[in-house]
Amino acid sequence: MKKIGLIRRDWQVRDILKGGISQARVVLKPQPTKLEDWRIADWRIETGTAAFNLTEPELRHVKLPWLPQPGDALWVRETFYCDDYRYPAGPRHELLGLMEYRATHDCRYWEAGCPCRDDEGRGNWRPSIHMPRWASRITLTLTGVRVERVQDISGMDCVAEGAWRIDDVALGRSKEAIAAYQKTWDGINGKRPGAAWADNPWVVVYEWSPLAARDEGAA
Repeated sequence: MKKIGLIRRDWQVRDILKGGISQARVVLKPQPTKLEDWRIADWRIETGTAAFNLTEPELRHVKLPWLPQPGDALWVRETFYCDDYRYPAGPRHELLGLMEYRATHDCRYWEAGCPCRDDEGRGNWRPSIHMPRWASRITLTLTGVRVERVQDISGMDCVAEGAWRIDDVALGRSKEAIAAYQKTWDGINGKRPGAAWADNPWVVVYEWSPLAARDEGAA
């Protein structure tokens, strides 16, 4: 079983814990082509191979051995802090009980001053990119993996990504849902070369069964 790290922002973590998010899109690396009108001709998840073509004789196969399959796991990487001077070298089973996660952190629980800030009031939070596997509190089992362009997203996909409400899509507001997702996408990826919505990059779509809703304070 492969275990792939998935960086999520605070609001995304909260929605995952509530059971409101069941999809994630990440930019495919490497991108198969710079030609705008290429499309996927074939996708074989069992071998991790995608074939892209412009015309039938021009098939271009791209091997993606790192890509997970249904049944593999995503572990969520989020902004965190460990209130122990021994981090990261201390006993993991002890450190886990001292982990704080910004997405569900509440300073009001700390009477003698919250450890999320130092004596000078500066934040002690560590970026999600630095989270080790053992410190992750959320593991998602994949039910589907596919490759498509980011602009292929549907209104219901926007709901699964947490960017829109299902009631609005049911009322025929899919265009508004996609526009909302576009803002979300560019807010995260817009400054990355070739990754903005207007670039319409190829993305990997991860799908999982929604988590049962959890109380945020108990997460």
